[in-house]
Amino acid sequence: MDRLAEILTAQGISRCDRRELYRYRRFYLTYPQIVEALPPQLTQFLIASIRQRLFAGSGIDSQDSGSLIVESATPQSRIAGKILISRLSFTHLAELINLEDETRRAFYEVECIRGNWSVRELKRQINSLYYERSGLSTDKKKLSEVAQQNADQAEPNLAIRDPYIFEFLGLKPRSSQKDLRTSGTP
Repeated sequence: MDRLAEILTAQGISRCDRRELYRYRRFYLTYPQIVEALPPQLTQFLIASIRQRLFAGSGIDSQDSGSLIVESATPQSRIAGKILISRLSFTHLAELINLEDETRRAFYEVECIRGNWSVRELKRQINSLYYERSGLSTDKKKLSEVAQQNADQAEPNLAIRDPYIFEFLGLKPRSSQKDLRTSGTP
């Protein structure tokens, strides 16, 4: 990875230090179905480019090297690549790749897409152990309704301002500043 980072940096490609390359690799290994979302022209270009770089200086002709091995999606990742990249931002996916358990990750993917969660809401749900609470719940439907109802959704206006979440004060999610002042909290 160190050598690859040097080569990419020398070619003027930014954000390709060793740490980022490992993160990109982890992203690809977690979401190999993203490749299906690429247009065919880009896919062919990338495969040719990867072959050329992999076999440069090795004495092996990149055209005779056979097909590249691409891992298939795991059974847990049922969401198509096109849906993932159209409904979740890279920041959402960066949070999700940190979840080791594939079933847990798939749960948050589905809930995040279904509820149109912001990244902040996704983090909040992960930190509040929504997946684990859902598994222990006797009324999963009611828990899901409450979680989705109180969720901070990714809306265009939230891209500009970052809302604060004061649920620890017992306020409703859409409370105003006036409600905050009159809540009796110093």
